[in-house]
Amino acid sequence: AGIARAAAKAGMNRMAACSKTNCTKEPSSEISREQFRLAASIAAAQAKMQKFKGLPEDSRGWLHSFIRSYHWNEAYARCSTHPEELQRYDGYNITALHLVCRIGGAPSYLVERVVSSWPKAAEIQDTKRGNTPLHLQCMNSQRSSYEVSCLIKNCPKAASMLNKEGRSPLHVACVSNAMSPVLKQLVEADPSMLLQKDNSGATPLMLTWKAYSSSIQGMATLDAILRRGMRETSDGHFGRFWYKMTFLLGETFAYQHNYQSRGCTVHAILATDACSFDTNLLSLALKLNPDWAQQKDPNGNSPLHLAAAMAPPKAIKVMVEAGPRTDLESAASEPNCFGELPLFLAIKSNKKWNEGLQDIISTAPGVTEKRDPKTGLFPFQLASCVSGEDNVDTVLQLLLSRPELVAH
Repeated sequence: AGIARAAAKAGMNRMAACSKTNCTKEPSSEISREQFRLAASIAAAQAKMQKFKGLPEDSRGWLHSFIRSYHWNEAYARCSTHPEELQRYDGYNITALHLVCRIGGAPSYLVERVVSSWPKAAEIQDTKRGNTPLHLQCMNSQRSSYEVSCLIKNCPKAASMLNKEGRSPLHVACVSNAMSPVLKQLVEADPSMLLQKDNSGATPLMLTWKAYSSSIQGMATLDAILRRGMRETSDGHFGRFWYKMTFLLGETFAYQHNYQSRGCTVHAILATDACSFDTNLLSLALKLNPDWAQQKDPNGNSPLHLAAAMAPPKAIKVMVEAGPRTDLESAASEPNCFGELPLFLAIKSNKKWNEGLQDIISTAPGVTEKRDPKTGLFPFQLASCVSGEDNVDTVLQLLLSRPELVAH
């Protein structure tokens, strides 16, 4: 504004001088053209003064002022005329890229212009919360993923950086309900962030579930499906949420076990910490897709195998209560590629009689007369070997289920 004001004043002085010099002469066409040019420049300068009247001043330069006041075209042009302003930041390490990324309505062409002009800004963390521009952009990516792709392309390292809450851009995107293409780009950039826990111990998967299940609409929808048996379609808010959940589950399971297959959703729920914080996720998956209970992973494990081996006891109960008895009997009776039955895996994981063993046997009583392929022991014998005195009741209950095995 000061430059425009000075230009207008200089132009008016020149016009006054020109008029004084030529007041006694017949104005030539050349002088008229000069006066017209000066008048036009004055008008342009005054218009600019009016346009930027009240524009917030910024010690970092006009680029930051233009961004803060939503003058997108002027900010875009300023990147070329004054590139040094891109590298300026305030006491909180807020650069021009931070500013443009935290404004949800900023156009994608400006984000792309700012980050490509100085890519290093993408890895600068503000001093208040430790957010990079990518963290901020992920908070505003409910409608577009292009800006995120620009940031990752110019600075792949940014996808792995954690803020002061211990959260990566993927964590922030999950909390902020970012669209699924954003999640895919972040996972592709650094899949290890799928297992990264923030300061509260939450992974991106857990944050996605908590964000939805704690919302008013989410609570109502989950209640309708889990308690009242309604079947939700893939459309709408729930459909978008469930698509993101199945994507994160599949990618997490594949990354954990180095599998190419990403379709084992229930396996992923059981293999992660998901069941430890909310078994409703397991119930929801089995309610929406009952056939998932029969899926096998590359090692021949059904979901019941994984529940027995690594999930909390309540996960076994959820599976037993959710599926048809014939399917559960089949899952409990079929060994994996290593010849192991779910019952033996549960015993080896030190589960007690009332922590899943009784539930497995109730669906397939015949498994109690099988032998462990590695030790050749019956279930009651195996249980007596894996733990101490606190397992006496488990050994007794297993023996009572098949007392005739004592003679073998």
